[in-house]
Amino acid sequence: MQILNLNKIGFIRFFKGKNVVCLNLSDDDLKLACARNFPQKGRGEILSLASSSILELSDEDISGRIRSFIDNLNLKDPEIMCVIPSHLTITKNTEIPSRDPQEIKEIIDLQAGRHTPYSRDEIIVDYIDLGTSKENYTRILLVIVTLDVVKRQ
Repeated sequence: MQILNLNKIGFIRFFKGKNVVCLNLSDDDLKLACARNFPQKGRGEILSLASSSILELSDEDISGRIRSFIDNLNLKDPEIMCVIPSHLTITKNTEIPSRDPQEIKEIIDLQAGRHTPYSRDEIIVDYIDLGTSKENYTRILLVIVTLDVVKRQ
């Protein structure tokens, strides 16, 4: 078993004391990882890794492989996290002329359509606050994903 320091990547904050199954689904491959979190030790342990070609499989067959992997782990109430590959997302570092979280959210909501060729109804938009810059500006990482990608995942 491999031991990881998961505190550095924020894993402990989100998954205190839980077993987590991470899925990475691309057009060609399915990659799965299961980790157990030990918050008192500030680390986690990888329990299992798996990879499978899904090039010729239907969505139902892919779901069956995922279910089989999770069932074989015999976990009680695991958290499931799906990783969307970076080539399927749009990210942009930008500055917003505000420090008020509600105002930032409204500005992003109004401006998100400018950063993508998709209509506002076809995308999911979120952001990560990266801190302040200048006097009244907030640096953000804007993340945009199409609904089709999320629905497939």
